[in-house]
Amino acid sequence: MKLPTVRIQYKGGFVTINERDFNPKEHSLYVEDSQSIAAETPPATETPDEAPTLTRDERLTELDGMPWQSIRTLHEDTYQLGDYPAGEKDDAIAAILVAEGYAEPNV
Repeated sequence: MKLPTVRIQYKGGFVTINERDFNPKEHSLYVEDSQSIAAETPPATETPDEAPTLTRDERLTELDGMPWQSIRTLHEDTYQLGDYPAGEKDDAIAAILVAEGYAEPNV
């Protein structure tokens, strides 16, 4: 099974993420030239005012259901939280929840 993906701009290049993780408020689509802009811009499906807001528990469930590679991409690339904790998906998810504002950092 192949997941739909998009390329987003990242450090002068691009990184590929799951299409459902694309957030136009946080990401800019990567384009190689001006002719490919229209081809790579996903259609608008909802306005920002209509964007669903997840509760912390809903987001936790969503993250927990993702494969570790997607969690690693969020942890290392999207939020730049350092290296993925060695085999510790729960620790990576906890750090992502903090980065997204769903939880307070442990002091």
